[in-house]
Amino acid sequence: KGCDYVMNKKNIQTQGFHTIIRLNEIFAHLSYNLNDMLAIAVVEISKLFSADLSCILMPDDSNDTLKIAASEPRTQLCRDFINLKESCALSKAVKTGRLAFSNEQNNCLARIADTSLSNLCVCLPLYTYDKITAVLMLQYRDKNDMSNDEINLMIAIGNLISSSIHRAELYNNLIYEKQQIESANREIKHLNFELEQRYVELQNTQEQLVQAQKLDASNGEIGRRCCP
Repeated sequence: KGCDYVMNKKNIQTQGFHTIIRLNEIFAHLSYNLNDMLAIAVVEISKLFSADLSCILMPDDSNDTLKIAASEPRTQLCRDFINLKESCALSKAVKTGRLAFSNEQNNCLARIADTSLSNLCVCLPLYTYDKITAVLMLQYRDKNDMSNDEINLMIAIGNLISSSIHRAELYNNLIYEKQQIESANREIKHLNFELEQRYVELQNTQEQLVQAQKLDASNGEIGRRCCP
């Protein structure tokens, strides 16, 4: 048994090391395509941990709901969100900001997947600085607990995903700000063009007024000469 434990521990560590390297390379290649990164991440995580369901969930604007950003397998889901007011490991992870477990039959899997056979739910909040930006969730039908090596590996992968989410958000914010600046520049150019047109029109009007005044003055002089 001792040899089996050591072998299993080495296998987990080796597989985890290769998964982290692979994910790091994939994230670097995809750079800032967040949806594709998360979709690939849950597939790799599901394989590594042999989970029946792997999900990455992200908070919506109301902060009362977690939306499923990616899951593996997708076919098990019967809805795309979790209400944090419901009592489950996800709610506990978000409220406490810590890794949360649930061994209840009526846990998160029963709420989002078309089954009630879940036995273990593990939820890890992912942070960007002091803000929870996502939650990594693993669920099992025939497993009761996770080893310390598995938990440490889950945390390491979670940190990698969290960094990738933060990088993608920064990139998207920069793209948005760039688009806003470009839009503002186009508006300024348009306003400048209109001002130049108005200036030309004013100059033409001014010249017409001067010519009209000269013409009036000339006509007045001619009239005085003709009628002394």
